Amino acid sequence: MAIPRSLQRAWLAAVAAVAVVPAVAVLAAGHTLAWRDTARLHAPLRPLVVHALRGLRLPLWNPHEALGTPLFAQLLHGVLHPVSVLGAFLAPGVSIDAILVVHIGLAAAGAAVLARGLGASRGASAVAGLGYAMSGPVLGMTSNVTYLAAAGTAPWAIAALRGRPSRPWGPAGVALAAAGVAALHFAGDPQWTAVAVALGLALAAERGGARALFPAGAGVALGTALAAVQLWPAWVLVGVTNRGAALEKALRTQWSFSPSRSLELAVPGVFGRAGVSASDPVFRWLGGPTVHDEAMPFAPSVYLGGVLLALAILGIPGSRAGRVLAGAAGVLLWIALGEVAGADAVLHHLPVWGAFRYPEKLVVPLTLCVAILAALGADRLAEGRGRRTAAAALAVAAGCAALGLLFTSADVERLASSVTARAGIAALRPRLAMGFVNPALALAALGGVLLARVRRGGPWLVPALAALIAIEAAAAAPFALHAGTPGLTDRPPDLGAFRGTPARIATPTGRDPYPVRADLDDTDGIAEVEALTGVAAYPARFGIDQLDAYSAFTSRAFEDLGMALAKEFGPERWVAYRRYAVTHVAVVNASPEATIAIAGGRLAHAEAGRSIGVFEVPHRPWVTFAGAIIGAPTHAAAVAATIGALRRGDPSVVVEGGAPPPAGAGEVLSAARGRERVRVEAVSAAPGTLVVNDAFWPGWRATLDGADVPILRADALVRAVPWPGGRHVLEMRYEPPEVKAGALVSAAALLATLGLALVAGIRARRGRGGAR
Repeated sequence: MAIPRSLQRAWLAAVAAVAVVPAVAVLAAGHTLAWRDTARLHAPLRPLVVHALRGLRLPLWNPHEALGTPLFAQLLHGVLHPVSVLGAFLAPGVSIDAILVVHIGLAAAGAAVLARGLGASRGASAVAGLGYAMSGPVLGMTSNVTYLAAAGTAPWAIAALRGRPSRPWGPAGVALAAAGVAALHFAGDPQWTAVAVALGLALAAERGGARALFPAGAGVALGTALAAVQLWPAWVLVGVTNRGAALEKALRTQWSFSPSRSLELAVPGVFGRAGVSASDPVFRWLGGPTVHDEAMPFAPSVYLGGVLLALAILGIPGSRAGRVLAGAAGVLLWIALGEVAGADAVLHHLPVWGAFRYPEKLVVPLTLCVAILAALGADRLAEGRGRRTAAAALAVAAGCAALGLLFTSADVERLASSVTARAGIAALRPRLAMGFVNPALALAALGGVLLARVRRGGPWLVPALAALIAIEAAAAAPFALHAGTPGLTDRPPDLGAFRGTPARIATPTGRDPYPVRADLDDTDGIAEVEALTGVAAYPARFGIDQLDAYSAFTSRAFEDLGMALAKEFGPERWVAYRRYAVTHVAVVNASPEATIAIAGGRLAHAEAGRSIGVFEVPHRPWVTFAGAIIGAPTHAAAVAATIGALRRGDPSVVVEGGAPPPAGAGEVLSAARGRERVRVEAVSAAPGTLVVNDAFWPGWRATLDGADVPILRADALVRAVPWPGGRHVLEMRYEPPEVKAGALVSAAALLATLGLALVAGIRARRGRGGAR
């Protein structure tokens, strides 16, 4: 008997509901899920995104970091992802925690739909959905909502690319595939998109042979065109940012998947609990050194579970799709291992791919392959096949458990050759003793389920396996989810009585440890201190600028000048930055560098009982007339001239390009700055040059009394315009042409997609009419 559609939808909703239980439990206990990049990078800028979308415009510009930087073109904020857009209109005030929960639910439902499309039963598809969405790699991506959004969207896109097995490819299939690929592009992780497209095309070919690649490929092309409104600006942006240069090997291989961490695939907590410590001894011992001496792994947990892994082994020989997924899992593991397995040496030459970082991210798509294989394995087990393989897997697991118990009980610390190793072993032993309980109980339960199946039979085996996977994953979820203290970053830096426009903070953090509150773990304590001192991007939500940037795309000009200033002036560079309208310096601890940075300033705020202070410092005004001009023919010459002027204490403004414009005094009558707009009214007795200390960037245009005027690059970083004598109104707007060009391509692709959907609808109605 056919199952009603309402019950089918209820089944899918139930899988999603169970998958989000660990995350909802954290929120119900009064905690927050947001931490690391979700809390520091995405949450502070979410209000800018929501405000723009609700105003029916794109959030093109972020004025609050690095003197101003593009926002929309960075991809990573997922501005146009369906969850982002719907959230902005339906629940504009909702916290980012709710968005994280939605993405986890989408991951569960998507993996279940994909498994179902690959032939798994409805119960086995629940195995895939729960095993994927409740895994350590997926739950751990609550630390970065961009990667979690991609993890939640990718299964849907892959399922759409493969197509429905019961129907031939047609216009509806191409339109659906295009929608899935576009949503994945909008999630903001190009690496996940590349992996999902490759896997989707491979599964399409497995289903329909080479002929299926044409419609699936058409869906990829059309979906990419749908996302052109964001992809085109991002492509243009790369060329003028740090992402445009070739990555050093150390950056490419940073946070590769450590082979020693493979134990954590079945044993949770090997590398510690999410967010508790900022310096983990086991990671330092087993994870190896990383760039900037990072002391924690990229993925807080890579736990998949013993039951899921055992079922995945059973799913490999059952079908061609299983063999494709197994091959994909092997390739993804090889890429995740990075330099260790030689993947970096092969792949870093590839266009686009060679610019990706953090190989350990590939553990998430690897998890999807394992979860789908587990669904196929569950069905094979229900059919009475693979019991010997399952018994062998249980025997191997028992042997590994015995070795783990031996390690935790034997005195192996004395064999360690270094202090780091001894500290790592001392921390690892209790973790293994506790962590082995999880797979031991789960695999014992699996053995009991198999024994009961042999003796009694019955249709309950697959649901029991799904329940077992959910329980096992829920028990390990605390190692992946950080239960943070809410409200720690809700206080803006206290700037005292400052009333200028805008406020701009520099924060020389130094190497001294932060004064973390004793009642907070390292992650929460550091986040609170960084918010109080205005570290990027925390102050953006309060409309406060931060000199530094924390984003995926930093202006190459900004980075180059920063390195030049550091080389030339050392700690004195913080005083040099006052040239760029830095109004405040926030310091943590009384270090020599902090003392230099606040020289000549006045204390605006001191945090009671903490070594945290905010000082208002002398600075060049945000908008000012250049009293003198130094011409520079090239950007390199402008950097050198700017450093020379700083060295001499010369207030002259360096303007690059052709003949230098005139200089002269003037008065700024009013100045205001919006998100993508600057308005200045000023007067001067003679021609001069007006300097606006916001970032020079392609895409800005200026008008003076309504007439276009050129924007010049001043002091290697900021904007200036020639000013004729008299009283005038200057308006600057950020209107990058690549956004308009991309929007035109997206509009054309949208019309094509709607056309395909219309044709599919007409065909469907005709088919129903013929059937009658």
